[in-house]
Amino acid sequence: MQKVFVLDSNKHPLTPCKPARARILLSQGKAAVYRNYLDKAYGIIGSDFEY
Repeated sequence: MQKVFVLDSNKHPLTPCKPARARILLSQGKAAVYRNYLDKAYGIIGSDFEY
């Protein structure tokens, strides 16, 4: 099963979510794609997520 990494607005890690949930958050504008080019990893960063 695939998981998408999730970060809050302060870049603290949160519980990973399923890709379908990540697509919903992206389409609603509640999250944006976050890429770390050094680790070649990506996830989503939320604007209103809480740590």
